[in-house]
Amino acid sequence: MITDRPVSLSGDPSETTTVRRIAWRRWLVRGFWLFALIGAVVLPDLFFQQQDSGTGDALARLEAQLKDRYSFSHIDPSSVDRLRNGEGGVVIFDVRQPEEYAVSHLPDAIRIDPDISNLDFLARYGAMVADRQALFYCTVGRRSSRLIARLEKPLAAAGTTLHNLSGGIFRWHSVGGDLVTIDGQPTDRVHPYNDQVRALMPDTERQP
Repeated sequence: MITDRPVSLSGDPSETTTVRRIAWRRWLVRGFWLFALIGAVVLPDLFFQQQDSGTGDALARLEAQLKDRYSFSHIDPSSVDRLRNGEGGVVIFDVRQPEEYAVSHLPDAIRIDPDISNLDFLARYGAMVADRQALFYCTVGRRSSRLIARLEKPLAAAGTTLHNLSGGIFRWHSVGGDLVTIDGQPTDRVHPYNDQVRALMPDTERQP
């Protein structure tokens, strides 16, 4: 007769109970790590989204949250010229998608994929940024902060100092920073990334 009851090889019911307990503990451990992984990826963004929904300058609140969460350098748009004019200058990386970069970007910025691997970045740009300043930006600072957090240790050995542009291209645009199109032409347009992020654009800079 076919049965789905647990089988005790020794015929001792206590052995079956022990097997069940071991299986249950394994399931709990696996479930714990699965939920921990999901939480590490999803919860930070949910936290930011909840904080961004208030009144006032939501972008400023997000900037403060990112500075609290990440200990590396976050610089205001007013400090970019200081980096450019410093010894060795600065390499600027645009951490957005091609369609965003095409609408507008900081002059001389190099676009890189937000999900670029550490090895790929080091292979392509490691020599370029060695013993230099590197500035990363995205729309509001989230994606660039995540990338810097991954690259900070690998690039430390090369003498690279990494900075995040606080407030991203939204903040840069709001203070009148220069922007160019994919063809190098001056522009006042900024890609909003999506409707949710568009809401973080300062009211005076809001675009249809």
